[in-house]
Amino acid sequence: MIQFLVMYGMIVSTHCQLTTTLTNSSYKQAVCLNVFSEMQENIHRKNQEIDKLKETTEETQQAMSELVADITNLTTQNTRLHDDVQEMRAWRRTGRKGDTDSPGMKGSKGSPGSPGINGIPGSPGLKGSPGSPGMKGNAGFPGLQGIPGSPGMKGNPGSQGIKGSTGSPGINARCRKETRCPVDFTQNQRSCYLFVHSSGAATTWFQANSFCFSHSAHLVAIESSSEHQYIVNRIRGYGAKNYWTGGNNLAGGYMWSGGPCFTAKPVVYTKWVRGEPSGGHEKCIHLWNHRSLDWNDAPCTDNMNFICEINL
Repeated sequence: MIQFLVMYGMIVSTHCQLTTTLTNSSYKQAVCLNVFSEMQENIHRKNQEIDKLKETTEETQQAMSELVADITNLTTQNTRLHDDVQEMRAWRRTGRKGDTDSPGMKGSKGSPGSPGINGIPGSPGLKGSPGSPGMKGNAGFPGLQGIPGSPGMKGNPGSQGIKGSTGSPGINARCRKETRCPVDFTQNQRSCYLFVHSSGAATTWFQANSFCFSHSAHLVAIESSSEHQYIVNRIRGYGAKNYWTGGNNLAGGYMWSGGPCFTAKPVVYTKWVRGEPSGGHEKCIHLWNHRSLDWNDAPCTDNMNFICEINL
């Protein structure tokens, strides 16, 4: 409404100015100014009415808030009064409390109730005294074999044993000249070799020599550096083991043992470990694993793997 009056006043003012400019009439100008003044007064009066209406509205809202608070208090008091009335009615029905009489006989035991909910776990108790030791258990399975230890220092030579009795004459093996290597033998140059390297085949020098004879062979005779290197390269692939050769000092002076097709001969080429041979009761030559498979003398009764040879 106010906006309409303002806009109307502006239109009237503009019209009056245009009319005055065009006609230059003092009378018409006075009429227009009079209308405009009345319009301004109407606007001012309406604004005052609006302000009063706003104040009335705020007072009404305040009164409404107070009325709501009063209603809330009355509701609370009504609820309390209702509770009091109920208590009075209950008291009137039951009457006053009588005198306490002596207790009656104890009733029979009732059936057990359902178990309650588990309580909160208690704090741990004090540590008890150690119990007596239990019975010894059964022995466990044996553990895995440990890593071989480093070789010990070489012991002092023992005293020479008593000379044994003369054995019965052996059977002369017949030389069967081979043109190629038998089964299980490996050829290198003009020789065939049988490497007996399994752990269960370790035996004495004498038994190894007899085994080679039974295969028309003899214990290996290493007669050159190239032959020594070939044999070392082969047996390194079979694990850490010692190997008998045909070299021995059983008859005074180191000789290669003979065989069906190989005549015994002196040892010329050597590859001894430094400080060897030590002599004494160590009369048979073997390839020593702990010394890069160079030569060492040992008691002929020691158990070792061995190598047989056939000369083509």
